[in-house]
Amino acid sequence: MWARGSVAVVCAPSALVSTPCVSGQLTRPSACRASQNSEHMRTKDQNPAIDTDWFKEQLRIKRLSLRALARQLDISPSATSYMLRGVSKIPQAKAQAMADIFGVDLLELYKRMGAPIDDAQRSVPVTYYMDTERRILPVPSEEVFSVPAPFETTASSICLQIRTTDMYDQWLLFTQGPKLPVKDAVNKLSLYEDASGHLYVAIIRAGYQRGTYDAHSAFNDGRVFKGVQVAWASPIAWIKPALN
Repeated sequence: MWARGSVAVVCAPSALVSTPCVSGQLTRPSACRASQNSEHMRTKDQNPAIDTDWFKEQLRIKRLSLRALARQLDISPSATSYMLRGVSKIPQAKAQAMADIFGVDLLELYKRMGAPIDDAQRSVPVTYYMDTERRILPVPSEEVFSVPAPFETTASSICLQIRTTDMYDQWLLFTQGPKLPVKDAVNKLSLYEDASGHLYVAIIRAGYQRGTYDAHSAFNDGRVFKGVQVAWASPIAWIKPALN
């Protein structure tokens, strides 16, 4: 089972529109433009490779309405519709849940989504680990191993393994992608490097002094490091608990 990390949720284009553009009513021009462009954006972003007929057939076979599927996936009907029409990507966790509901292999679902098979089978090396002191250390080169990459991770994503004696032992954390300026990771669970070159995983929040940040240690640690200078950060996109 995959679980989402603390990452920002990107809204569908229609969410940018706060007021409908109705003839005879005064609305903000920006709202009208957003409304008029939203359908164009959906069409432009739609994945032409997705097999929409296959998804419709699966719903028919399982005797599921779109709303019923949405309830089982614990998302809105509109979000479910966007995914089944290729307007938005299907997150890894929802893809696995949908495959279970349809009774098909995850790889088959990926193929029907139009995702390259290489993406479904791609792996990422585990290059760092977290020790019992919550320090992030490099895995010795001779001990590096690879694990299946979550859907939507990139070639620059970093994977680290928790090696502790508590409930988090053997969990895997995957960063969203490249190393980013710290401003892009504020209020997110992130892997970050401080000014001394040490790596940590924490929720980064703005500090009291300009240019500093408070790092709220993760995984029930409870510690808060104040006034931290952060060299770079990479938000955690996916968390995979250990399967016992």
